[in-house]
Amino acid sequence: MSAAAKVKLLPFELEVVSGPHLGQKFSFVDTASIAIGRGTENQICLQHDPRVSRVHVEIRQENEVFYVFNKTDKNPMFVNGLKENQYKITQACVINVGETEFKFTFPPAAPKQFKNPLQPLTPTATVPVGLVQPQPQSQISGPVLKQPPPSNYRNQAAIPPNSMNMGAPPPPRRRKVPKKQESFIPMFLIGIVGIIIVAIFVLPSKPDENAKPEKPVEIVTPVFQDDRRYQESVERAKQALTKMDSQNSRQAMAQQFFISGMREFLNGNYQRSISFLNSAYQSDPSLVDADKFARDAQRKLDRLIDFYFAEGLKYRENSNYRMCKSSFQTVQLYINNNMKHPKFVEARQFFEECTNLDKVRRF
Repeated sequence: MSAAAKVKLLPFELEVVSGPHLGQKFSFVDTASIAIGRGTENQICLQHDPRVSRVHVEIRQENEVFYVFNKTDKNPMFVNGLKENQYKITQACVINVGETEFKFTFPPAAPKQFKNPLQPLTPTATVPVGLVQPQPQSQISGPVLKQPPPSNYRNQAAIPPNSMNMGAPPPPRRRKVPKKQESFIPMFLIGIVGIIIVAIFVLPSKPDENAKPEKPVEIVTPVFQDDRRYQESVERAKQALTKMDSQNSRQAMAQQFFISGMREFLNGNYQRSISFLNSAYQSDPSLVDADKFARDAQRKLDRLIDFYFAEGLKYRENSNYRMCKSSFQTVQLYINNNMKHPKFVEARQFFEECTNLDKVRRF
């Protein structure tokens, strides 16, 4: 018996868009099923999410169709905001597991092209009505008609060879113009144009000595002092109103930044919280709480960076290069590619080292 045909597997990606593992991205090629959970035996390990079970979700593909299953009864699974235990994935969707939100994407299958067995007929050349299609000399049967000799009259045009065919209209007669008359007309026009150009650009124009220079007309606009003071007071009032409106709009914008920063601070997104709170404090320095919470968010962010950095070193010592790579990738995400940060260079070096060692172990 021949070997069984290999099942075609589609590649797919999972990107963390919210939760403690924000920013991590996982790509899978030639993988029939993966498991998501808090345990280290899963292909995607969410050990920093306390609301995730040890083996929480399984994603499986069969015949180029993806299915997602909830493997535990303790914690629920949501697909596109709805609670599901089993779901057939037909397009890109969002999967919620605990406090982590995944974006699932996969390339759609290419549509099969339908080949039409009927070939289009080749277009044939059509002959206008009244004209006879020429035929090769070998296919013409019968005697060949000779053309009549040209007439001796000068104004009469010679009879064309196709005039012997039935239904062909006679060509229009064209009256010949003498060559001398044809060449005389353009030469005459060229001479006139040349004379005009010389008269405009070459011959200098003499100024008129008797002409007197014209004096500019003086425009007198009388302005009274009372009207001027009234206009100045109106302009000052307009400027004061504009300044007041801009100040009120600036304070409203600062309040909006402060509300957005506090929302991100409570959700644990400390990077966005710092950005919003600093913008609020710069727009309105009277918002002292914005500066206070921005410094508090920076301290919490530094603690998270130190925690993930220590976790990465621990995984590196235990030769768990996949989790080592994930930890240092999280450190780089929190640092936000800030080259001035003291741990930026070390985190990048450890990330590249763990990535290379993970590739070597796979091979």
